[in-house]
Amino acid sequence: MRKNSLFFGNERAARRFMVLYSLIASCERHDVNPEVYLADVLIRLQDQPRDRVAELLPHRWKMNHGTAFTVERTVTPVGAT
Repeated sequence: MRKNSLFFGNERAARRFMVLYSLIASCERHDVNPEVYLADVLIRLQDQPRDRVAELLPHRWKMNHGTAFTVERTVTPVGAT
């Protein structure tokens, strides 16, 4: 994260940024493509019952809807440049 992204015009903007940033980080942790995830979830969210919104979290979304949209992790061996 760039240092200049730590400065916001107001507290509400900072909170919105952190929610979005944490969703993207959660996607990356679970090997989910964040762009595909957000595009799909924003459409599904309209019809999702309030008591089932947790099903749209990245790790649950991957199990139910997104197994074809995972991201392959590339691991660089230690000492390789």
